[in-house]
Amino acid sequence: MEIEATLQEFLRSTVAKSRRDRLIEFASKPKTRPKFLDLMYHDMGSLFDSSVTVEALPEEAWSQPGLAFAPPATFGAPYPTLRDAFDAHANDDTGCLIITLNGEFGAWFDHTYVDTCAFVRVPARGAA
Repeated sequence: MEIEATLQEFLRSTVAKSRRDRLIEFASKPKTRPKFLDLMYHDMGSLFDSSVTVEALPEEAWSQPGLAFAPPATFGAPYPTLRDAFDAHANDDTGCLIITLNGEFGAWFDHTYVDTCAFVRVPARGAA
């Protein structure tokens, strides 16, 4: 699956309904991607539906290929594993969203004011 499609499906499956369409619109157009990336600073963590946030990701998630999205211009940078993506951006002054290449797992973290992290797992298809 291409990067944009993976991100859009991840957002469709994890972001609260009230903000989902606008966020996907920002992420899908090159002209508005900077707005999407700006959300990494503070807002992204509050946009996830509470039903998809988990306390930690399973080890299987960390070993899968990953993609990183971070301001000002990192959009879908590939990494061999999600752990590599996390480690590469762990000390950034900005926020970062990392997702697995299959779009099943993700993590968002922000270090601008307070260290914040949200882990996300997409529900299995057909799960309530």
